[in-house]
Amino acid sequence: MARFHTSTIKYFKLAIDNHLPLLNKLIKKNKGDEKIIKKLESLIEIYTEIASKISDLNLNHDSPSRFLKNEPHEVNFELNDKMIKNLSQLTLRLLNSWKDRKNELENMDYLTDNNKTELWDLEELIMQLDGAFNNGGKILARYKDSGIIEFPGEKIKHEAAPTKIKGIFPQELIKTLPKDIQGDCNDFNFNFCNNKAKPCVLILRRILPLAIVRKFQQLDRESEVIEEGGDHIGTLALIGKIEGVLKTKRIYKEIMNYKVLLDSSQHSFTLKATITDAEGAGVRIRLLLEDIFD
Repeated sequence: MARFHTSTIKYFKLAIDNHLPLLNKLIKKNKGDEKIIKKLESLIEIYTEIASKISDLNLNHDSPSRFLKNEPHEVNFELNDKMIKNLSQLTLRLLNSWKDRKNELENMDYLTDNNKTELWDLEELIMQLDGAFNNGGKILARYKDSGIIEFPGEKIKHEAAPTKIKGIFPQELIKTLPKDIQGDCNDFNFNFCNNKAKPCVLILRRILPLAIVRKFQQLDRESEVIEEGGDHIGTLALIGKIEGVLKTKRIYKEIMNYKVLLDSSQHSFTLKATITDAEGAGVRIRLLLEDIFD
């Protein structure tokens, strides 16, 4: 019996649920090869039993990295080292599939409202699970370099080299922005691609209020965001003002969540922002810019 972070067990369940249909397809694909079919059937039986036992824990899997009320931070679960590695590699494969889908959505010519919601959810899931694989204290991090699991009877095309990291703000968007924000977005992309988290977060802290002010100037409504002394109102108040302009109302809530991180980057002496933090906040700011300028 081993002890796991509750979030790790949730990820194991999500990974199993995601890949069981593929295992059944592989059985049909390898019809006639009894050796492969037997291995696949055994794997399905194991995964199904593990998933059932995880379900018995009555955990909420909607947001796997968050500890919800009345949920324990850790749970006891019977898995040997070989199976822990197997499930960790399966979870890494789940993460890669989320990233592939995210790239697919981002390259679409047009995003429907459903596409946008899916993209929001994927970005949140990817950010959380990436963090788990990069946290040296978690079980998933132990097997990060083991690669994804490959199933019997399956041939995976392995890429020769990892894809070069890209910036958060695409040039197609940057071209639509006011000149000063264009420069900030390019600066963010440079620092992000060079894994410099702190300047990324500080740049985002500048972009957020500046973008809102520029939008109200475009609308010829700047007086709404100016206080009596002639200065622009604070960032929190600006976010409240832009809520009524947004086409996608969910952006307001997400921006409010990340404002805490952006503020802490300037005022907290203990916060150590990571590139994952910068990515999460950057994505929210990008969606804000897309909504009000693109």
